[in-house]
Amino acid sequence: MTTAVGYLANPNDTSNCGYCEFSKGEDYMNGTGYHYNQRWRDWGLGILFIVSNIAVAYGMTYMVRIRPLYK
Repeated sequence: MTTAVGYLANPNDTSNCGYCEFSKGEDYMNGTGYHYNQRWRDWGLGILFIVSNIAVAYGMTYMVRIRPLYK
């Protein structure tokens, strides 16, 4: 444990291993490819994805259900 990065949840427990390899949430997030300094870019991409899906849903509804009524 002297060279390990993580921590033991209960160092006195001898039957259950409570080792966690990450001591901070940032350590986990860095392993997944997400970084704190890119949070606003990631939020923007998420919101753009949601808005584009709503726009496509309304556009397809208009093209398939509403526009044929005006012919």
